[in-house]
Amino acid sequence: MPNDLEDMVNDNIEDIGVDAVIERQQEPTRAIPRWETWVALTSSLMAVLSAIAALYATFAADEAAIAGAKKTTAAAYASGAEASYHVLRAKVELLEALGKEVHPEDEATMLAHALQAKEYRELSRQYDRTGGREYKTHDQLAIAVALFQVAILLGGLAVVVQRPALWMFGVTFVTGGAWFMGRGLIDYFT
Repeated sequence: MPNDLEDMVNDNIEDIGVDAVIERQQEPTRAIPRWETWVALTSSLMAVLSAIAALYATFAADEAAIAGAKKTTAAAYASGAEASYHVLRAKVELLEALGKEVHPEDEATMLAHALQAKEYRELSRQYDRTGGREYKTHDQLAIAVALFQVAILLGGLAVVVQRPALWMFGVTFVTGGAWFMGRGLIDYFT
């Protein structure tokens, strides 16, 4: 019986490939070329820059959406004020046509609605400009994210195919990404 157990263990050890594992552990480890270390470092930095740009792009898109909602609300208020103005104007014109007295309060309310409509239209235009500026900021930051991601991709590919020139080419995308990120952040904070 002990011999059977010993034979089973030996058979399983061969199946597991323990010998191959031991041989691999005894092999000298491959030294990582210096350029691959730089790929790892630059890729890490680009990932951080990409995350920051993506975060602020999201903030800018949110602010643009809020400005769009406020623009729509202001435009709706302006339309309501204009409708009220036209209803009161029609009332005043009918009373004048019938030769009846126009209540001074109706005329004052009518003029107040006209003024209110004008103010809401201007407010709607302001929100439209704000939203447009925020979307432009979002677009610049989104382009920066894309350029950083391309550079990271090329760095990883360079390591796989062992072509440092491919990584160096990818680093050129960082220049464009940094420019778009800088422009976007300046626009976001001003």
